Amino acid sequence: MINILKLNQEKVVTLIGSGGKTTTMYHLAKRYAAKGKKVLITTTTRIFYLPGDRERFIQAENYLHWERQLRTRVLDLAIREYLVAGWKIERGKVIGVPLGWVDQLALTGIFDLILVEGDGSARKPLKAPHGQEPVIPESTTLLLPIIGLRGVGQPLDDQSVHRFEIFARLTGLKAGENVRPEDLYRVFFHPKGYALAQYLSKMRVTLILNQADDSLREALGVQLGKLFMKSEIDQVLLTSYTEEQVNWRVCE
Repeated sequence: MINILKLNQEKVVTLIGSGGKTTTMYHLAKRYAAKGKKVLITTTTRIFYLPGDRERFIQAENYLHWERQLRTRVLDLAIREYLVAGWKIERGKVIGVPLGWVDQLALTGIFDLILVEGDGSARKPLKAPHGQEPVIPESTTLLLPIIGLRGVGQPLDDQSVHRFEIFARLTGLKAGENVRPEDLYRVFFHPKGYALAQYLSKMRVTLILNQADDSLREALGVQLGKLFMKSEIDQVLLTSYTEEQVNWRVCE
């Protein structure tokens, strides 16, 4: 995935959507750091604080202090390691930094790659954004919208869809009706949804259809991918994670 996403050409990559953002972000961080690159994970909203990040976490309540700490820590960064940074830890989550901090940090060149989680999904496979989401830094050069295939074909309810009331409003679906590929397309391109069209001319956009865990979900992913490829999106990837590896392929 490192090569197909052309991460060596990117400085700031923002992940939005649901059904695998955090998993994908940590996978990319570990793989890119393993190549000897300096990598930072952060968020403009909030992400779960992983116990294993205790030694690599940096927090600060103002930008200059944050940048100084990052400059110091990156000098001691071991091969195959990455840093995680936020404003603070609250109730088991990393609270995101102000939007401008990411843009300022990108200009310093301290990191080869900054990975940003740009919205939350409450660990559900599908979601609709509220009015303040997603929170995407202007310095983003690659946008990775993510959709969890486990929610496709499932009833519209709060078990499968984060903010399902907004999802219903955007798509016209009623509670309990099955979510179709075209409904997800509407959520991502609706002006009051993710409004994905506005980003296509500003940055590269690669859609990741995650949870392609079996032939049925993979077939749903291919159907959904072909629908999205009618837009000017750069490419679509089908992915499935196990504890040891990620399986992926380009949707054509």
